[in-house]
Amino acid sequence: MPLYHFLSRHISAGFVAKAMLVVMAGFFVPVIGLAAYVLRSGTAGLDHSLVTVILSAVCAGMVLAVLGIRAILAPVMLVSGALDRWGRTGQMPVLPESYRDEVGLLMVRTNLMMARAQRTIDHSRRESDTDPLTGALNRRGALRMLRDAPSGWIVLIDLDHFRLLNERLGRADGDRLLRDIAQACANVLRENDILARMDGKEFLVFLPGTPRKVALRVADRLRETIGQRLVSGKLRLTASAGLAHFDGGEPVDEAIAAANEQLKRAKALGPGQACWSGQESAAA
Repeated sequence: MPLYHFLSRHISAGFVAKAMLVVMAGFFVPVIGLAAYVLRSGTAGLDHSLVTVILSAVCAGMVLAVLGIRAILAPVMLVSGALDRWGRTGQMPVLPESYRDEVGLLMVRTNLMMARAQRTIDHSRRESDTDPLTGALNRRGALRMLRDAPSGWIVLIDLDHFRLLNERLGRADGDRLLRDIAQACANVLRENDILARMDGKEFLVFLPGTPRKVALRVADRLRETIGQRLVSGKLRLTASAGLAHFDGGEPVDEAIAAANEQLKRAKALGPGQACWSGQESAAA
């Protein structure tokens, strides 16, 4: 460690360069000593053929040593490169675990460490992207998912008169109703569709790769499913919907804003209505 500390202070190059310098120094010191002896004693003190043989052997040994140390250090550099990639991109390839020496143990430990770190990151991300009440995505999670999503239709669903229902039912029953609605909507959707709770009574659904007619049918089915959840006195739960197409390359906020404008149009028509981009309105 003292030698490596000295080299790190005076040589800013990488680890491989420091190792090469040590190897070359080990070969060049004898060569320098031999050259100094030849210059000091003159040609009479040493046979020229012997000098040639010694110098050739030293050079050949140095080349072999450099190639050998590069090969030996290759697994260490593989670990270093993998850690650097994980630090920059959050992605890390699985290191080979077939080596049965200290380097192999280093790779095994690195794989375990990165797997645990990734699980912690994934768990933290799921918690930060999930609505704690319904278990659906929250606004942050929806925006993150939509950033890399293909084209499709965004459906914003707003529960009509939910605040009045919530007051009549009580907060606990209102929360239970929201959980029930989220689960019912999830049962309608496909595995690759996205469901998110955007705020207290508004949900977002994204239908990737879906034609407009299919998106309208899904929106109608979602609204019908919500309408079947509860009847409280004379007040029946309904939902309004606004649909907008998402091209996949446009900013997510613009697509959601377009769907929100359609939702406002639908709610202006009365409870249980739906409006979509390119169409005036559709009755529930």
